[in-house]
Amino acid sequence: MFCFYSHYESTLVSFFAELPRDNMLCDVSLILGEVRMAKWTIKTNGLKVTTEVASFLQCKHVKLWQISFWQIFSSADDGTYKSDRYYSVRTHGATTFALNRVETFFHGCVAGIIGFIADILMSPLKLYYKPDMHARSNGACGCLWGIIVGIFSIFNTAVQSVIYMFDRMATGFSNQFLGARMLYSFDATILGSPYLTKKLKEELETEPSTKGARKTSLMMATKLAFAARCVFQKAKPMFPDEHWHFQVVSASDLLHSAQTNKEYFKSHLNKKEKSVLFKLLAEEDNANLSFSNFCVMLQKSITSRVEKRRQTTHMRRSMLTNMMEPSLRELYNDIEIDDDVLPEDTQ
Repeated sequence: MFCFYSHYESTLVSFFAELPRDNMLCDVSLILGEVRMAKWTIKTNGLKVTTEVASFLQCKHVKLWQISFWQIFSSADDGTYKSDRYYSVRTHGATTFALNRVETFFHGCVAGIIGFIADILMSPLKLYYKPDMHARSNGACGCLWGIIVGIFSIFNTAVQSVIYMFDRMATGFSNQFLGARMLYSFDATILGSPYLTKKLKEELETEPSTKGARKTSLMMATKLAFAARCVFQKAKPMFPDEHWHFQVVSASDLLHSAQTNKEYFKSHLNKKEKSVLFKLLAEEDNANLSFSNFCVMLQKSITSRVEKRRQTTHMRRSMLTNMMEPSLRELYNDIEIDDDVLPEDTQ
């Protein structure tokens, strides 16, 4: 029996060790000290978020960024959920599976030229797909609109194919001659996304709106996560030698980036919180850190602020609860009750 449980435990340890845990959790939740699974990725900066955060960011009062003009004419089959408000998200994948990887400059040239030719040859089909897609939902008017969108889609495809070709060449050159480990240089559209299921889409659309103190906390953590993502990208992260799940950066490079780009944290961290963050990064020396590790450090630097806000929220809820609970005298105000029979706390 002991050997069985020992083998069972070692199997679990091995299983959890192989999980890409640094790429499975919501970045905004980590800053708030919560552990929640990420289901969506912000297309503009790669931030991993839960359904709650993704739904919150679609609110009209949240103007963190604008939806790209080119996303209007892009394909809807890449796991992208398009919002008519301020941004778009795609389904989050816990690993990249190293798709479209190019190791050499020659490999990048071949992949880029073949991809360019294939996109150019396939682009005229947009005049068929777009009208058909819009006609299925909006009839004849949708078909006419699809023709107009299809014309712009051909131009969009041509531009994206050129970007793809040069990205493949640049990525192959960097991986071969600069010692980098990258899947792309500036075109993140090559990353695969899990299929956008109907259930997942409905979950995002029916997520209850966030209000009160929770809304304030999410706004604070989201803005801090956006600033942290900019600082992290400035440190030029790359995939480690062990896997292709997520990018990492050395703690010393991240510390230098945080100290050099202090303006990103200017309105999000005070002087004391910055010093705590810098101290945590300095203690890691040259260890490789993922963005999730960076978010955990940010959470530790703002722990006092978050705890104070939680205590205030708890106190406010307690006061509201006490105000909403009527006493016996308030319940039976039309009946004469002898004070001697009432408990002391109800008199």
